[in-house]
Amino acid sequence: MKTGIFRAGYNVQLGESDEYIRNITVIQDRNDSHALIPFLESYHSRYQEYPSIAAADSGYGIYSNYLYCLNHRIMPAIKYPLYEREKTVKFRKQRYRSENLLQKENGKLFCPRHREFIYQRDETDKHGEFKAITQIWQCATCNRCPYAKQCKKSSGPRTVQVNVVMNDIRKETRELLDSPAGIELRQQRCIQAEGAFGIIKNDWNYDRLHRRGMNNVDNELYLVCMGYNLRKYYQKQLRKSLS
Repeated sequence: MKTGIFRAGYNVQLGESDEYIRNITVIQDRNDSHALIPFLESYHSRYQEYPSIAAADSGYGIYSNYLYCLNHRIMPAIKYPLYEREKTVKFRKQRYRSENLLQKENGKLFCPRHREFIYQRDETDKHGEFKAITQIWQCATCNRCPYAKQCKKSSGPRTVQVNVVMNDIRKETRELLDSPAGIELRQQRCIQAEGAFGIIKNDWNYDRLHRRGMNNVDNELYLVCMGYNLRKYYQKQLRKSLS
């Protein structure tokens, strides 16, 4: 704010179903990807069950969030960061990106020049909620390859990292999001979740919290969301009476 004064910051997460706000959580982390698991845990605490489907944008599409949903039998209709970009012609033309580079044949990996990649080792990442294992593969040789300058920056053979579990998750997620049901979920997420924020922040001019402290902020937002749900209920009743 260029005032030299630190202000309290809150990341508000809300979930809607049938146009009503069903759950709300507040975290003090600017990264949305860290908010999904606390949000779903608070949903479970409130309703004693997990939602059957979780629809969210690419800001939530990280490995630990997908694994959490699958472990709790939640269908993750969650975009991963490259979901929109990989559909573009520009992305598909980038043939030397690791996502476009490898061709799998009988369990082996080959580059577009049909040079085989050799498995090197596994690397384990334990920083997230779930352990992630990444396979390191290296091309057997890049000597005299006419595309070496475009394909790699190092002097040695091309090396790529492959997370097999995440690749399978992306494939299943892509099929879900591109299906008629997935398209409907994506549309409803934009209409309901973004619409609720738009009404509260813009139509009601409620773009700043008036209280400080997590408990006070929670209570303030609960009251706002109760008002939103009551307004939505009476709007629906009014439309029924006029139809």
